[in-house]
Amino acid sequence: MDWNFDNEVSALENLYGLIFYFMARETVDTFGKEGEEAVKRAMAKYGAYRGGLLRKEHEKKGIEINVKNLFEHYDLPQDPRTNRKRFVLNETEKISEYYSCQFAEMWQMLDGTQEGSPIGALYCEAFHPAMYAGYDPRISLNLPKTFTYGDDCCRFEVKMQLDPEKETPAQKEKDEKTNP
Repeated sequence: MDWNFDNEVSALENLYGLIFYFMARETVDTFGKEGEEAVKRAMAKYGAYRGGLLRKEHEKKGIEINVKNLFEHYDLPQDPRTNRKRFVLNETEKISEYYSCQFAEMWQMLDGTQEGSPIGALYCEAFHPAMYAGYDPRISLNLPKTFTYGDDCCRFEVKMQLDPEKETPAQKEKDEKTNP
């Protein structure tokens, strides 16, 4: 694993990942299945709270609340070690794949596995959907692939459901084509 201590963003991401891992690992080891559920609840609460904070910041700055602005005005800078490809990014949808994840690498190393990380999966399952829904309850996330489950990438499919009464004709046409 590349710890990249020379970059402040990388160093902070390392520390964030480490504190999550050791707190979650101890909770799960001590309390078993109840511990897993407690970690997921805690990460969901943290995600929802953080998403709400980001929304308030966007509203304060007059930034429109939508998927594109959630990611273009995110609350953390991008770690330079991240390798990703965005396929779609607009006001209602983001589809991207990440081909590297320092958290997953770290958690796999700490778990002693190359096939995902059960502790890391608790984070991925709970944090991301709660963060996005905390920003706007109309935003949902599908994570069909994650490193923490042993997949070759993480695929994020983020979608904002619009109020059908407020959709533009182009949005309605697109929805009708994708959801016949």
